[in-house]
Amino acid sequence: MSEIVKSCPLCGGENSRHFDQRKFRGQMVINRICQGCGLVYQSPRMTEAESAAFYAEEYRLLYEGSTDPTARNVTVQRARAESLFTFARP
Repeated sequence: MSEIVKSCPLCGGENSRHFDQRKFRGQMVINRICQGCGLVYQSPRMTEAESAAFYAEEYRLLYEGSTDPTARNVTVQRARAESLFTFARP
């Protein structure tokens, strides 16, 4: 994880404090809490490229044991997308 987050991703505030930390996959994950809005976020965090690679290549294998989605996973995600789409319509 190599990107330091200097301001809150939600409100842009620059006042945060240490909230929690733990090891995950051999990496120390540090969470901060914004003093302005209360959002908890990681800093440092993966860069966009690292995040894209993780979700494309490792996420499903790590959490579901396979790189391919199950039929149930596809059904659930399709229903979720259709539900969210109703909110996006003009």
